[in-house]
Amino acid sequence: MRRSGHGEPSASTTRPSMTLVPGRALPLLGPDDDVRDLALPQEARWLIGWWLNKGMTAPCNRPSRWMREPLPGRLETYWGAGIRERIASQVDAIRHWRIYHTSYANAPNGEATWFIDPPYANRAGARYAYKDIDYNHLASWCRERLGQVIVCENDGADWLPFDHFHDAKATAGRGRTKISKEVVWTA
Repeated sequence: MRRSGHGEPSASTTRPSMTLVPGRALPLLGPDDDVRDLALPQEARWLIGWWLNKGMTAPCNRPSRWMREPLPGRLETYWGAGIRERIASQVDAIRHWRIYHTSYANAPNGEATWFIDPPYANRAGARYAYKDIDYNHLASWCRERLGQVIVCENDGADWLPFDHFHDAKATAGRGRTKISKEVVWTA
């Protein structure tokens, strides 16, 4: 079923053009497909949705223009056979991961690899639903983690001593450039 931009079914309904590959249960999507129409657990729809666009604050429901019209060499950075195969090949290596859907402050401290990617502490972070963060508290919390700690941010953040990591392609808009200057702190 095709949906309008507001999440309601449109008058034109079609079956999603999904392709299943033996041994790989998650479907591939066509350019007009919608993950909400897939007979999958919600978590699987979220997983696919995160791969339909980049830099979003929530999983997407439909393939983005960037996914439908990828730049040369970027096809394997969106949901497709290559990403599905990569995830499937890594299941045994990540099966033990634990994800806590709670405040970072409630996560138990233990020997682990901590990947911390909060909303940016600048104008770019204003788009996130959860953006009221005490960055001084978060900095202390990050420093207290046991194991490997990786904290991502945007250039200009000063709540940890960040180092330049990467200049990434970003969307342009009013007051924004086409480059996102990513920084990282590790311990």
